[in-house]
Amino acid sequence: MASAEPVRKQVKKVSTDLPITFTTMEARVSDTSPRRDFRTLLLGIFAALAVVLAMAGIYGVMAYMVGQRASEIGLRMALGADRGSIVGLVLKGGLKLAAIGLVLGIAGAMAATRLLETMLFGVQRTDVPHVRGDGGKQSRS
Repeated sequence: MASAEPVRKQVKKVSTDLPITFTTMEARVSDTSPRRDFRTLLLGIFAALAVVLAMAGIYGVMAYMVGQRASEIGLRMALGADRGSIVGLVLKGGLKLAAIGLVLGIAGAMAATRLLETMLFGVQRTDVPHVRGDGGKQSRS
């Protein structure tokens, strides 16, 4: 910062209207770091909220499905079905719904990547983020 004052004086000689500020890289990085940390925290909170809502939705669908089949489950138990076969029956229905949701989700993700591919330059559907072992430093050769 010792060399900042002569540069500031030279710029003032040329034009007094130019705003000039000198900061170190450490100061600039520390100014942006809290915003980035807040965004990361906010993203984490929203992701956790999405997981909780998804779990509540799955529970609701499964409870509704079991409620709709309560008389059938009762009849099966009265005829001698054991607890394992009833649980298997319920889980089979849940897995069927999960498979349908998975197929629809993958189809939606593929459509979204197609849309993003047209909107972003240099991004392709098949791009996968690569984790480099050099800590994010890339050598220029």
